Amino acid sequence: MTQIDEWTGNGWPQGFGPRMRYEPNYGTQARRVLDYMREHGSITSREAMDMDIYRLAARVNDLRRDGWPIKTIAERHNGGRHARYELEVPDQQHWSQNG
Repeated sequence: MTQIDEWTGNGWPQGFGPRMRYEPNYGTQARRVLDYMREHGSITSREAMDMDIYRLAARVNDLRRDGWPIKTIAERHNGGRHARYELEVPDQQHWSQNG
């Protein structure tokens, strides 16, 4: 079986569904972003920079790839705009591998 056969078109290994989520390792930037969103509900690039995380979009992409439902909210301000990332599901309702 080739690697292309082992993966579905949406980036999920076959047999995995959108309900599977993986916790990032403690101490990683992805884990710090996830913990911040759990505590505050959302995060912006400015808030991430205060934690020395300068590639927030990349960390959010890592979390999404691992199954975390994160939505992007575009916010406009002073002639510019930025993204706010928000967990779509409260942590108390998190999904498990067993459904």
